[in-house]
Amino acid sequence: MRPKSFNYFLDLIFRNVILPSSKPSYASNLETKETSTCNIFSGNWVPYTKEPYYNNETCAFILDQLNCFKSGRPDREFLRWRWKPHDCDLPLFDATQFLKLVQGKSMAFVGDSMGRNQLESLLCLINTVAHPEDITAKHTSNDDIFFRWWFVADYKFTVTTLWSPFLVKFNDSDPSGRAYYSGTKLYLDEADTAWSSKIDNFDYVILSTGQWFFRPLTFYEKGQVVGCQKCGNTTELNYYGYRKAFRTAFGTMRGFKGLGILVSHSPEHFENGAWNEGGSCNRTMPFGVEERGVYKDGDIVEDLYGIQVEEFKEAREKGLKLGFIDITHAMALRPDGHPSRFRHANLSDCVHWCLPGPVDTWNQFLIHLIKLEAQKHKVFEQFRTEPVLQLPRQEDRPLEQEYELMLRWPKSTGVYTFKGERIAADRVAHLVKLPMHLTALTGHGVIKGWKLTVLESHISSLVDKEDWPTFNKTLALIVFGMILFPFHVDTVDHAAMDAFVAWDVHLKSFVPTILADILLSVNFCH
Repeated sequence: MRPKSFNYFLDLIFRNVILPSSKPSYASNLETKETSTCNIFSGNWVPYTKEPYYNNETCAFILDQLNCFKSGRPDREFLRWRWKPHDCDLPLFDATQFLKLVQGKSMAFVGDSMGRNQLESLLCLINTVAHPEDITAKHTSNDDIFFRWWFVADYKFTVTTLWSPFLVKFNDSDPSGRAYYSGTKLYLDEADTAWSSKIDNFDYVILSTGQWFFRPLTFYEKGQVVGCQKCGNTTELNYYGYRKAFRTAFGTMRGFKGLGILVSHSPEHFENGAWNEGGSCNRTMPFGVEERGVYKDGDIVEDLYGIQVEEFKEAREKGLKLGFIDITHAMALRPDGHPSRFRHANLSDCVHWCLPGPVDTWNQFLIHLIKLEAQKHKVFEQFRTEPVLQLPRQEDRPLEQEYELMLRWPKSTGVYTFKGERIAADRVAHLVKLPMHLTALTGHGVIKGWKLTVLESHISSLVDKEDWPTFNKTLALIVFGMILFPFHVDTVDHAAMDAFVAWDVHLKSFVPTILADILLSVNFCH
């Protein structure tokens, strides 16, 4: 018979062995092993002879200003290219697969007309297998293009566009907001409620904006002017407002339960002058890599892109579940994809994109990202149902005499030993693949270890790489240190490392170590 004290301690152990949550906090990074070895956003446009997914006759969702063929564009060469990543293949858009992935869900495109451009492409792609019904009247009485809703009944999928060109609250001196030279007040610390008040209703929120940040702007924070752009006699861009707008938007989404997606800046291609100086974009072929030097706004685009990437990374580090669609470099190569003069207007449009056209690639990126997220949920579902730690069978658990033996473990410089073998921290670091620059021990006195924040950072990187065996080991180490050995707050110390090695390497029960540490702690306290 085992002593009653054994059952008492065993009960404590069972109560404190944790199963992973169904919504792990480490699921914010949406890249996988596939995209860590193949960057789908790095590639070239290659010839493609097949017809586009749709045309202006089969899709009724194309605005006239983007309906290049209806407006008389005579060439078709710009449709005969497909994006090819350098080290893998990007699948074509499968509308049926997309609708199955988003079945019963809702998606919002938030931002300026670039988001609307991508949305119309998506509606045309979906329309090849199921008809999206305009249900805007159920949500608003306004009849404009800025706030609209569609519903795909067969899949119970809702998609909308929410107009918010700055993502933050703004006040334009021109009530229509369409005068390029009108001054605009941006309240950089207040998200635009046109979208922020609605995002809880959506499973996916796609942010796409940037084109309106070239206007004269006055920046406000806490009700006070903090800066401006193109004010007085200056014409220089001030990126402060651009950066703060994204930071505020991401901060507003911090409690969002769905998936946020940032679409990077879409480049324009005016040549021989600006949009209001007779500039145009009459090319009919993509740039070759060697031709990119003629792209005069490359530095500005790189600056905007760099700010987006920095703010995106910071938001993810703060726990926001956020994906990234990098269209900037691919679209910088497509001066041929714009409506140019074929848009029923006097000025050339070298900002937006013809439909059909290269903008359809954005939705190939989108479905790829959503598929990765779906796959990741399946993997984490396994962790929800399978314990990270497997306790030994009842007959394999040690007797009380063995616990008493553990109490007499020799200690040298604060490092516990198991069966006479010293367990070095670098050995544990090797087992969980902890990078060398993170292996330094911290703590007070002779008992030292690794901070929880270090292991959290490491386990997040393992999710990026989809290294699930090492993820499992590292999570087990965290459980040892934070739950079973909570003697040192927020630190996985050597006692936890010993127990971990006993379990992982020697296939020994970690119960003796746990109970020894508990009893030692009791002795220290009394």
